[in-house]
Amino acid sequence: MTPETILVSLLTPAVVVGWLLAPYLLAFFGALVPALGELPLLLCCLATVLMALPSLLLGESISLNLIGSNGISLSIDATAAWFLLLNGVVLGATRLASRNLVGAAGPLVPAVMLGGLNTCFVVTDLISLYVALEVVGIAAFLLQLRREAPRSNWIALRYLLVASTAMTLYLIGTGLVYVRTGSFSMEAMADLELGSAQVLILLGLFSKGGLFLPGLWLPRSHAAARPEVAALHSGVVVTAGVLPLLRLMQIDPGLAPLIRWIGIASAVLGLLRALTETDLRRLLAWSTLSQMGLVALSPVAGGLMAFAHGLGKALLFLMSGGVDSTDLNTWRQRPLTARLQVPLWLGSLSIAGFPWLIGSTAKSELETALPPFWAAAVLLVSIGSVAIYARLWGAPWCAPGGSASSEGTVQAPAGGSISLLVVVLIGTSALIGLAVAPTHDGQKLAVTGLVFALGLLLDRGLQRWRPALERRWPDLESLQDLIGSLAVVGAGMLLSLHVMEGWG
Repeated sequence: MTPETILVSLLTPAVVVGWLLAPYLLAFFGALVPALGELPLLLCCLATVLMALPSLLLGESISLNLIGSNGISLSIDATAAWFLLLNGVVLGATRLASRNLVGAAGPLVPAVMLGGLNTCFVVTDLISLYVALEVVGIAAFLLQLRREAPRSNWIALRYLLVASTAMTLYLIGTGLVYVRTGSFSMEAMADLELGSAQVLILLGLFSKGGLFLPGLWLPRSHAAARPEVAALHSGVVVTAGVLPLLRLMQIDPGLAPLIRWIGIASAVLGLLRALTETDLRRLLAWSTLSQMGLVALSPVAGGLMAFAHGLGKALLFLMSGGVDSTDLNTWRQRPLTARLQVPLWLGSLSIAGFPWLIGSTAKSELETALPPFWAAAVLLVSIGSVAIYARLWGAPWCAPGGSASSEGTVQAPAGGSISLLVVVLIGTSALIGLAVAPTHDGQKLAVTGLVFALGLLLDRGLQRWRPALERRWPDLESLQDLIGSLAVVGAGMLLSLHVMEGWG
């Protein structure tokens, strides 16, 4: 037997189920024995990383059916493996970041979050996915609560209300699928005529994934959270709603046009809002809404895109915890230490698509996997992404021995968290660059150079008009607008299906 065969044979159903249950058991026993501390949770994060490696390195897929044909269906394939790897790394890093921070959450709720996210990434039946998404939503709500900032409690409650409404629609759609097919499996949706069942399910996933109008809860929620919580939410939690979209695109190609149009609309909306933002954390949050739209465009490249974005965005949100002000109007007048500049530059350059970083490889894979029209749209959005992050590159470096503007005024995240993410980002950039794109030809470098040049010019051109443009945006982030957006987008998708049916 080869080492690869032995490795795969170790992943028995008992091992997979034990790995899924371990974080929940840890949360239970951690409540009974608080002295357990952070180490068991970090070990669970490591186990999640290890669980992803067979599919990534060997291309092996693991599928399980528990409790009969209408029971729980699990699948760990190459797409899910990227999300699992991201979950283990980012959640582990945010736990390291929470050390010695006053008011940071203990390990119990993050353990439930880890288990819920792992479940979201591997289940392939609609009911188990519903339960897992609800677990993730409740854990996200609890992590959002801040005793020192009462206003954030209302923002957290607003998220919970919107998520509950969206998931109610999802559950109704799941019931319609069962009534018409007799199965809760995602594969059963391939036999259904496109209609209300798919639209209701998609609405729930769009909201959970922070996509387009149903995802407009995201900017205010992530900007108000503690930096280590926002890093987890923007880096991983929103992907719990995006991976099922990628699976549905593979199962039923008829859903691909709907999902792609919503994805590109989300990418453009988040881009336009981020370009005019004057607050660092809101800029990062709007960028998440934009990048999740790109992740949803292709099931082939979506996993790598989500992984690249999650690493970069977690670095940026953790970095934001070390600055004394998030006002971008004075960003160029505040020197930052190398400890903040390094994650800022690495994270932003990767998301913007700088050559030889993992974000560039992910975008190349995405453009290759898409038809020409969609690939051109991704290229245009990339120009905007450069303009977004160019605003962060103007902060002066703090001279060695000098005093940074943030010194002594904020709680900076623990250095180990940023170091872990930096090492993973650089390491995966090197490994994936060698495996996927060992050479960067002149044409590709020329296109990337043009994208960066146009992005920098766009940023320069917007500097004068940015305050006026920000005031012109309508406020669509109130609770009634968020609930209404579900109805608007749902009605639009149903109308689109009828139009496509008429043309067919």
